[in-house]
Amino acid sequence: MTNTFKRLTGFTVLPFLFLSPAMATEQEEVADMSDPTAVYTSVGLGYGNKGYNAKIGLQLPDAGDGSAHMISLEVKEGGDTFRGRYFKVDTTSGFASSLDASYDQLTGTAHVSAGALQTIPLTERLVIYPGLYLGGMIGDQENLRGQTTGVDLLAITATAQLYSKFQITEQMWLNLNPAYTTSLYGIESNKFDVEVAVGYQFTPVFNTRIFHNNNVGVGNYDEVNYESVTRIEFNYAF
Repeated sequence: MTNTFKRLTGFTVLPFLFLSPAMATEQEEVADMSDPTAVYTSVGLGYGNKGYNAKIGLQLPDAGDGSAHMISLEVKEGGDTFRGRYFKVDTTSGFASSLDASYDQLTGTAHVSAGALQTIPLTERLVIYPGLYLGGMIGDQENLRGQTTGVDLLAITATAQLYSKFQITEQMWLNLNPAYTTSLYGIESNKFDVEVAVGYQFTPVFNTRIFHNNNVGVGNYDEVNYESVTRIEFNYAF
């Protein structure tokens, strides 16, 4: 971690840590920041073994159709990966849809997907969010001399995901989020990802979360296909 980033992290996080609960409760309405389908404006900053992460979410104006909308932008893994997302949720049924696009500078590939998930409360403390997504992987098209001549559809992918939230205490929660991605066309991809996260809500508008991801190629448990990512992030809602 560079000294510049240490200073940036310190100046960004310290003001949040000293926010009083009294200041937070002055807001008219506060979203449940532990709910993955909650829509609100926020900023976040984190750091992990793959580098820094920064994100911003912007709640869009109410369209009056009983749904909430937002867009988010994220920089991950020290600037190697960029992500943009549009998210829409029906505030009555808990059904949500999204359009997601990401770009990996290291591989020069982009992945665009669309899908939906459904909120299913099982108990007062446990809620699950099963979802299905269809996507396409796009990369450079090259000729025999290795020169880029355009773009190419490298793969069509399908992802099944089960997001879950268990409320441990009023301020603390646990997420367990397994996801499986396979290729329907093009480059073969059979990956299983398990994300575990623990979150703590300091005030109604400020929290921290610690994430750990294990991503492996199904049937290929070796050093090439295995990836482990751990990070901590701080989030503030407006």
